[in-house]
Amino acid sequence: MPKSFNFQNAPGYLIRRAQQLAVAIFMEETAGFDVTPVQFAILNALMDDPGELVRLLRVGAGKAREVASATLDRAHRSIGLLPA
Repeated sequence: MPKSFNFQNAPGYLIRRAQQLAVAIFMEETAGFDVTPVQFAILNALMDDPGELVRLLRVGAGKAREVASATLDRAHRSIGLLPA
């Protein structure tokens, strides 16, 4: 039995590395749009069902209402895709 633990084969480590790589690819692919992953998730949800803005603000895509509201405000100011 090995005396030390090999973290590079641990599921949690591998999942975290996969998430880091996914974010890096996302940032590279969307560099010209000035959009964060959270903004993209919210905008994507709105594209699927534009009438659900109030519900989205209420549940906040898994975040507190204030965070979702601030994220939508930043998305509006930075990329201008949401109505004022």
